[in-house]
Amino acid sequence: MNETDEFIIDAFKQQGLATDELIAEIKAELDAEPDNEVGDRDLALMNILMERTGMPKQEIINYLSNELNMEAIDLEQISLPDETLQLVKPEWARQYEVIPVGENGMEVEMVFANPLDHDSLDNLSHLLGKSINPKFSYRGDVLAMIEQAYGNGEEAKLNDFFEGMEGENIEIGDGVKPEDVSEEDAPIIKYVHSVIKDALERRASDIHMEPLEKKFRVRFRVDGKLQEQPDPPKRLQPSILSRTKLMANVSLAEKRVPLDGRINVKVGDKYIDLRVSTLPTVHGESIVMRILDKESLSLGLPQLGFFLG
Repeated sequence: MNETDEFIIDAFKQQGLATDELIAEIKAELDAEPDNEVGDRDLALMNILMERTGMPKQEIINYLSNELNMEAIDLEQISLPDETLQLVKPEWARQYEVIPVGENGMEVEMVFANPLDHDSLDNLSHLLGKSINPKFSYRGDVLAMIEQAYGNGEEAKLNDFFEGMEGENIEIGDGVKPEDVSEEDAPIIKYVHSVIKDALERRASDIHMEPLEKKFRVRFRVDGKLQEQPDPPKRLQPSILSRTKLMANVSLAEKRVPLDGRINVKVGDKYIDLRVSTLPTVHGESIVMRILDKESLSLGLPQLGFFLG
């Protein structure tokens, strides 16, 4: 449950509109239902809570607007042109649950489903290279607009995620290429190759793959700072981790202890080492790949600034 939903539920309790027992009862009802019937459980909980308490959605929006001192946008009453929607990539819209509604020079007007998530605002500002003027709307309306604007369902998410990943002009690890494997495995191989290629192009020193509770985070360390990349779908986490471990020639079966391996990368005539370390975490194995340019490690005295007389 996100910060804004928790804020709303706390307000319900403080005003005597809901109790812990009512919340627990609703959660138990949802837990008894299969995922494909419930959909987004947090959204379902909020919708049922409003129904049981008789609280109109508009009153919740007005309350949040006053408490947060932020403008609320009624997404059901606006129509957004394609050029506005294209300000944000579909995977970013889904990951951060946002909809762009306008642009003014170096500022983008963005509607958030979770306006209390300040990290998302900072990450989007970094990804877009622009400042963000945050607004908000009811989470259900934002999610509905995202599906309407960028496509429907999990299949659309995967298509958006893999779209544009072309064959890489580099040789990586075991030399397996997407075109040489099954249709099911090819996108995973293509994605891992794409991550490594992007990291090399951005002169990153490390690649971090970090399983979290609700997402699978990928970050590059560039000039000493970790920079967040578009997250792959959480459901692809096991496949991506297994493919990376396979390339690093470490045991796929062992997931309870730290492991070390390496991946060899050839870019043209240049060879680069990726030192791979895995670490078990609560939500799965975390992987760090340290990028080492072999040529930069074999410098002679002249290259280091010493001259022989």
